[in-house]
Amino acid sequence: MKAKSVKVYERVFVVVGSGEFPLDMLHYDSAFPATERDAGIAQQHSERRRVVIKSRRIADAAPSIDRWASFGWRVEREFFEQADAECFRNEVLS
Repeated sequence: MKAKSVKVYERVFVVVGSGEFPLDMLHYDSAFPATERDAGIAQQHSERRRVVIKSRRIADAAPSIDRWASFGWRVEREFFEQADAECFRNEVLS
């Protein structure tokens, strides 16, 4: 029996916030920190910071903006390329 192929949609976005990172949102958005560096940034508990997130879903769904906001984090921007998101993450926060 041949396995049915499933299309997977990938999105890359940057969230910004401070304090404890909402790990529950990774599960909710079928997502994970895009790099090992982003995982480390997420674990910090102090200043405002940006984290690059990558989601993979079988439905082409945007990040849950309102739910991120309910945790005090904002989806700042979506990107087509992970490298562009990483460059944006590294920019100085104003």
